[in-house]
Amino acid sequence: MILHTGNLDELITLFLDYISECQKTLSGQAQKAIYKLNRYLYSFTNITRRHRIELFDKLVTPILNFGCEVWGFSQAKQIERTHMQFCKQLLGAKSTTQNDFIYGELGRTNYYILRLYIMLSNIGLK
Repeated sequence: MILHTGNLDELITLFLDYISECQKTLSGQAQKAIYKLNRYLYSFTNITRRHRIELFDKLVTPILNFGCEVWGFSQAKQIERTHMQFCKQLLGAKSTTQNDFIYGELGRTNYYILRLYIMLSNIGLK
């Protein structure tokens, strides 16, 4: 069966809209998890920045990257924004601080690289 170009364009547009909505939902769920994490850690004043990052990586990163095997090649601006908000809050930086400085200070990269690693490792290309 041959699809007409118009039908394929509509299908791709619907798929990309669905992916965008899924990413917004994942971002919202991750923000709830970050809020709860911060609320629980508020009373522990001696937790280091490195420990907070490890907790974020273990508790929030799986939420942000859920299903990335399907949508991982997209830029996922909403996912990246949630990650960057956490990093800036952790450093106490202004929201206007350049993202590259934040990544450099924490020794991290954007989540696009992590998603590519997850996708490649799931098909056996580590």
